[in-house]
Amino acid sequence: MDPHETFQANGLTLRAPRPEESGAVQTLIFRLLEEHGLQPDPEGTDRDLFDLSRFYADGAFYVLVSKTGVVVGTVGCLPHDSNTVELRKMYLDPEYRRRGIGQALLEAMIAECRLQGYCQMVLESATVLEAALKLYHRSGFTRYEPMGHRSSRCDLWLQREL
Repeated sequence: MDPHETFQANGLTLRAPRPEESGAVQTLIFRLLEEHGLQPDPEGTDRDLFDLSRFYADGAFYVLVSKTGVVVGTVGCLPHDSNTVELRKMYLDPEYRRRGIGQALLEAMIAECRLQGYCQMVLESATVLEAALKLYHRSGFTRYEPMGHRSSRCDLWLQREL
Protein backbone atom coordinates (compact mmCIF):
# COMPACT_ATOMS: atom_id res chain seq x y z
CA MET A 1 0.00 0.00 0.00
CA ASP A 2 1.19 3.51 -0.80
CA PRO A 3 2.31 5.29 2.42
CA HIS A 4 0.01 8.23 1.73
CA GLU A 5 -2.96 5.87 1.40
CA THR A 6 -2.11 4.55 4.89
CA PHE A 7 -2.11 8.11 6.22
CA GLN A 8 -5.39 8.99 4.51
CA ALA A 9 -7.03 5.76 5.70
CA ASN A 10 -6.18 6.80 9.25
CA GLY A 11 -7.30 10.41 8.80
CA LEU A 12 -3.74 11.77 8.78
CA THR A 13 -1.78 14.18 6.62
CA LEU A 14 1.99 14.19 6.13
CA ARG A 15 3.33 17.67 5.38
CA ALA A 16 5.99 20.24 6.21
CA PRO A 17 5.53 21.78 9.67
CA ARG A 18 4.13 25.26 10.03
CA PRO A 19 6.17 27.72 12.10
CA GLU A 20 3.51 27.81 14.81
CA GLU A 21 3.76 24.01 15.23
CA SER A 22 7.34 24.09 16.53
CA GLY A 23 6.17 23.88 20.15
CA ALA A 24 3.85 20.96 19.38
CA VAL A 25 6.72 19.10 17.67
CA GLN A 26 9.01 19.66 20.68
CA THR A 27 6.29 18.61 23.13
CA LEU A 28 5.50 15.41 21.22
CA ILE A 29 9.12 14.33 20.84
CA PHE A 30 10.14 15.18 24.41
CA ARG A 31 7.06 13.35 25.77
CA LEU A 32 7.83 10.26 23.71
CA LEU A 33 11.49 10.28 24.75
CA GLU A 34 10.49 10.47 28.41
CA GLU A 35 7.96 7.64 27.85
CA HIS A 36 10.99 5.40 27.23
CA GLY A 37 13.18 6.86 29.99
CA LEU A 38 15.31 8.87 27.54
CA GLN A 39 16.33 12.44 28.28
CA PRO A 40 15.62 15.28 25.86
CA ASP A 41 18.83 17.09 24.85
CA PRO A 42 17.81 20.63 23.78
CA GLU A 43 21.45 21.80 23.79
CA GLY A 44 22.68 18.83 21.75
CA THR A 45 20.91 16.36 19.50
CA ASP A 46 17.50 18.05 19.93
CA ARG A 47 18.59 21.60 19.11
CA ASP A 48 17.16 21.02 15.62
CA LEU A 49 13.66 21.18 17.10
CA PHE A 50 14.00 24.86 17.86
CA ASP A 51 14.53 25.94 14.24
CA LEU A 52 13.27 23.16 11.97
CA SER A 53 13.31 25.12 8.73
CA ARG A 54 16.92 26.22 9.16
CA PHE A 55 18.25 22.93 10.50
CA TYR A 56 16.58 20.83 7.79
CA ALA A 57 17.16 23.29 4.92
CA ASP A 58 19.44 20.75 3.19
CA GLY A 59 17.27 17.79 4.16
CA ALA A 60 13.60 17.30 4.92
CA PHE A 61 11.34 17.33 7.96
CA TYR A 62 7.65 16.40 8.06
CA VAL A 63 4.88 16.30 10.61
CA LEU A 64 2.02 13.84 10.62
CA VAL A 65 -1.15 15.70 11.53
CA SER A 66 -4.54 14.36 12.64
CA LYS A 67 -7.88 15.51 11.19
CA THR A 68 -8.14 17.96 14.07
CA GLY A 69 -4.72 19.50 13.35
CA VAL A 70 -2.79 17.79 16.18
CA VAL A 71 0.82 16.81 15.44
CA VAL A 72 0.92 13.05 16.09
CA GLY A 73 4.16 12.09 14.35
CA THR A 74 7.40 13.38 12.88
CA VAL A 75 10.13 12.21 10.51
CA GLY A 76 13.17 13.91 9.08
CA CYS A 77 16.39 13.33 7.20
CA LEU A 78 19.71 15.11 6.88
CA PRO A 79 22.43 14.43 4.33
CA HIS A 80 25.80 13.22 5.60
CA ASP A 81 27.35 13.42 2.13
CA SER A 82 26.21 13.03 -1.47
CA ASN A 83 25.47 9.30 -0.97
CA THR A 84 24.34 8.97 2.65
CA VAL A 85 21.37 10.44 4.46
CA GLU A 86 20.49 10.14 8.14
CA LEU A 87 16.95 9.34 9.28
CA ARG A 88 16.12 11.64 12.20
CA LYS A 89 13.34 12.32 14.64
CA MET A 90 10.96 9.55 13.59
CA TYR A 91 8.36 9.55 16.37
CA LEU A 92 4.72 8.51 16.54
CA ASP A 93 2.15 9.12 19.26
CA PRO A 94 1.19 5.83 21.00
CA GLU A 95 -2.46 6.25 19.95
CA TYR A 96 -1.39 5.82 16.30
CA ARG A 97 0.97 2.88 16.70
CA ARG A 98 0.34 -0.70 15.50
CA ARG A 99 -1.62 0.42 12.43
CA GLY A 100 1.17 0.42 9.85
CA ILE A 101 1.63 4.18 10.21
CA GLY A 102 5.24 3.96 11.42
CA GLN A 103 6.08 1.71 8.48
CA ALA A 104 4.37 4.19 6.15
CA LEU A 105 6.37 7.09 7.64
CA LEU A 106 9.61 5.20 7.10
CA GLU A 107 8.65 4.14 3.56
CA ALA A 108 7.71 7.70 2.62
CA MET A 109 11.08 9.02 3.80
CA ILE A 110 13.00 6.21 2.10
CA ALA A 111 11.17 6.92 -1.17
CA GLU A 112 11.95 10.64 -0.93
CA CYS A 113 15.63 10.00 -0.20
CA ARG A 114 15.88 7.62 -3.16
CA LEU A 115 14.37 10.31 -5.40
CA GLN A 116 16.97 12.74 -4.15
CA GLY A 117 19.68 10.28 -5.24
CA TYR A 118 20.89 8.94 -1.91
CA CYS A 119 22.24 5.37 -1.86
CA GLN A 120 22.40 4.72 1.89
CA MET A 121 20.37 5.64 4.98
CA VAL A 122 21.78 5.58 8.51
CA LEU A 123 20.19 6.24 11.88
CA GLU A 124 21.02 6.39 15.57
CA SER A 125 18.70 4.73 18.07
CA ALA A 126 18.47 3.33 21.58
CA THR A 127 17.94 -0.29 22.58
CA VAL A 128 14.95 0.70 24.76
CA LEU A 129 13.03 1.64 21.59
CA GLU A 130 12.17 -2.01 20.93
CA ALA A 131 9.20 -1.49 18.60
CA ALA A 132 11.14 1.01 16.48
CA LEU A 133 14.09 -1.36 16.25
CA LYS A 134 11.82 -4.19 15.07
CA LEU A 135 10.46 -1.86 12.38
CA TYR A 136 13.95 -0.86 11.27
CA HIS A 137 15.15 -4.48 11.11
CA ARG A 138 12.05 -5.56 9.15
CA SER A 139 12.80 -2.70 6.74
CA GLY A 140 16.32 -3.95 6.01
CA PHE A 141 18.44 -1.96 8.45
CA THR A 142 21.47 -3.66 9.98
CA ARG A 143 23.85 -2.63 12.76
CA TYR A 144 27.13 -0.88 12.06
CA GLU A 145 29.77 0.99 14.03
CA PRO A 146 30.02 4.67 13.06
CA MET A 147 33.22 6.67 12.99
CA GLY A 148 31.94 9.01 15.69
CA HIS A 149 29.23 9.12 18.34
CA ARG A 150 26.90 12.11 18.40
CA SER A 151 23.87 11.49 20.56
CA SER A 152 24.33 10.73 24.23
CA ARG A 153 21.04 8.79 24.45
CA CYS A 154 21.74 6.50 21.47
CA ASP A 155 23.61 3.26 21.90
CA LEU A 156 23.28 1.66 18.48
CA TRP A 157 23.54 2.62 14.85
CA LEU A 158 21.77 1.13 11.86
CA GLN A 159 22.18 1.43 8.11
CA ARG A 160 20.60 0.19 4.90
CA GLU A 161 21.06 0.57 1.20
CA LEU A 162 18.40 2.55 -0.59
